[in-house]
Amino acid sequence: MIGEIPEVIPALMELIRDGTDHCKKNALVTIFGLLTHPGNHNRALEAGRVPFLASLLRSFQKEDLITDSIAVFATLAERRRGAMAILGAGAIPTIVDAFAAANSKVAKEHCVSLCTNGLFTPAIPREQFVHVW
Repeated sequence: MIGEIPEVIPALMELIRDGTDHCKKNALVTIFGLLTHPGNHNRALEAGRVPFLASLLRSFQKEDLITDSIAVFATLAERRRGAMAILGAGAIPTIVDAFAAANSKVAKEHCVSLCTNGLFTPAIPREQFVHVW
């Protein structure tokens, strides 16, 4: 399976950083697809790319790239470890800004999903969220 290759996620992140908008979108969609397999969730977190993705989200201008990035964050946040990585990366203000600026219903739905299914769950102590916020 492609997700088992250690270089895959870092290579996809390089495409997100350096590629054309089309490459960035394809790489984000690929990461999202990889995250649907349970084993790849931990591999993505072990690659340590959540802070990198958060910084890229701040730089994106195109709504489809923002939407796809938030979809990746929402999928990561479905598990406690992913939610903690997002909190630790300081991505919440950027995600909130993306929600406020989004014209896309899909982007807004991903933001809401991120918050309701990931970051505001009993698994995340309120103090940790407030501290990062």
